This record gives sequence, C-alpha cells and structure tokens, in this order.
Amino acid sequence: MKLPACLLLALFTGLALPATAQTPASRAPSAKPSYAVPSPRPLAKRESVKVALAARFVDFAPLYVTKALGEFDKENLDVELITLRGNEATVLLMSSKIDVMASQPSAAFFNAVAGGADIKIVGPGSFPAATARRGYYVSTAWLAGRPYSPQLLKGVEFGSTQGVGSSPTYYLEKELEKAGLSVRDVKFKIMAGGDIMAALEAGAISGGNLSDPYWAVLDPRKAVPAALQPADLTMGAWLYGPTLLKDRRDVGMAFMRAVVRTVRTRLQGKYLDDPQVGAILAKEVDQPLEKLRQNDFSAFPADYQFEKGLTDKLQRTYQLTPGVLNYADVIPESKVVDMSFVP
Repeated sequence: MKLPACLLLALFTGLALPATAQTPASRAPSAKPSYAVPSPRPLAKRESVKVALAARFVDFAPLYVTKALGEFDKENLDVELITLRGNEATVLLMSSKIDVMASQPSAAFFNAVAGGADIKIVGPGSFPAATARRGYYVSTAWLAGRPYSPQLLKGVEFGSTQGVGSSPTYYLEKELEKAGLSVRDVKFKIMAGGDIMAALEAGAISGGNLSDPYWAVLDPRKAVPAALQPADLTMGAWLYGPTLLKDRRDVGMAFMRAVVRTVRTRLQGKYLDDPQVGAILAKEVDQPLEKLRQNDFSAFPADYQFEKGLTDKLQRTYQLTPGVLNYADVIPESKVVDMSFVP
C-alpha cells in the first residue's frame, strides 16, 4: 500500500503516542527462540501455490520474506501473490481457484464453513508488537473535555474497514462489557483506513478502528484509545482451502514448513534490523526502511500457534448482533482450525 504524501509526513515525524490504555507485553521474544527449525523437504515435482492477500502490509512479512529468501524454492514451490478483497478471495478459496488466503476469522469465514465450505485456519496472523496501538479510538472533539470511559460508548458509531462481522469487534466487546454494554449498543460505518483516521482528527466521526500504520500517524491531540488489540492476541489467520487441506496436503505441509522456518530464524526480535529482511519489507510495503524502523507494528511468535478457544469467542461476539451469523450453534474449533501443518 502506498500512502499519500501527507500521511507519510505524519507517520515519520515521530509523533508521541498517548499514554492512555497500556498495551500488554507482546508475545514476540527479544531473541531467537529455541523452537526447532524445520529443514526443507523438497517435493518430488515443482508445485504452484496461489496466495490471496488484501493489501501490502508488514503483517504479511512471513510471506514476503519466505518468498524473497528462496525458502519456498527449497521446498520446490512456486508461490504467486494475488491482491484480492476478502469476500472475493473467500469465494475463490472455496472453489479451489486459490490455495491460501491471508485474512481473519471473520463472520464471512464462519458462515462459509457453516454452509459446507472446506476451509480452515492453519496458522496465526501477526500479533501487535509491544509498542503497537492498533484498535478503537474516540475523537477528542466528541469527548468535549470529558475523560474517556466505556460508559460513554453507548450509541457511538465507529468507522471500520469491515464492520461488525470482523475479528476486532471481539476486544471492543470486552471494553463495552465493562459498562454493561455490548456491540449491539454501538454502530459501524464502513470506511477506508486512511479516511477513518482523517475523520477522527476532523471530529467528523465519534470513533474509529485504526490498523497499521494509522494508529502511528494519528495526532494524539485529536483522538485517544478506547479499546486496543491485546499484544498476545492475533486477529489474523492463514486459511487453507480444499486443495491444500486434502487434495495436495503435502504441498500444504511444504508451504507452512517454509513459512515457519522463516518466522523462527528471520522474524524474531528486531527483525527490521536484519539488512536482508529490512530491505525486503521496505520494498514490499513501499516504504523507506529507515522510516519503517521508527515504529514497531507486527510480531510473529515462534510457536506460530493460533489461540485455543478464540474461534468460539469470536463466534459468540458475532452472535450478539442479529443477522451477522446465519447459523445458531457455535461451530466447534475442530471444524475450523487445523494446526497440524505447523511443524
């Protein structure tokens, strides 16, 4: 994603972050971990894998770095990256037109599984770094001098890129529960990420969900945190469709083996300080490396596990709003998660 010049200027002027809402410690270790590094096991013949992702973000570093460093080649894989919107990518994944989707466990994902789609979560997305402040913010113009408290959120309309059926509503729900509220007590307006930030600063919306890099760009005088994504909680996921889950399971194993090898050896600690990794990510997200290093956005814990029980929690959050899920009973984790691909 190439950001407008005005956005880049703000991002790289070193704005101080607001002291409100402390972020918990990230799961990312400060040094390379002791997890076993899986050796390449090249497939008998060259295989192709098509991967869909919504945009070019640092969150997808495992994919970019693995490809650029030749780790997929070591497994005898050709990996093609395709930029697609979430709904379109889900349809193509279900129909085996693509093999992997870098996404989130959204309501659309669960509805697809409930409808018989053979897709599953096979690995976690990124986690916020210890200093990252992704999440829901409220406008200081809307606060009008009042100190923030969750009791004020009743009736607030949040700008959001995906709305009520998206995974970040899970931690917003936790904040609302402090005041005896739920996601049924707030509204969502679908907006682009940069527009959300601009509207918050202008006081045009009362609240908004800010992802990377917009939380780092935000003028802290214009908006303050309401509910930040916990640093030990991923809101993203790698999704496999039927081709890699069943038809070409050996290819699915090889793909994940290469990704995990990269995560455990090249994406721990201050990975942007690694000259190779830094150069790759700066090119992929189209940002100067020296500027990327000024903010920590994404972390990739070496265990590379998706949190147990999270799919149940997400579904229960989505169920709070009528019509978001088109089925009644929570789909068991075993039906939506398969961590057997992670070595």
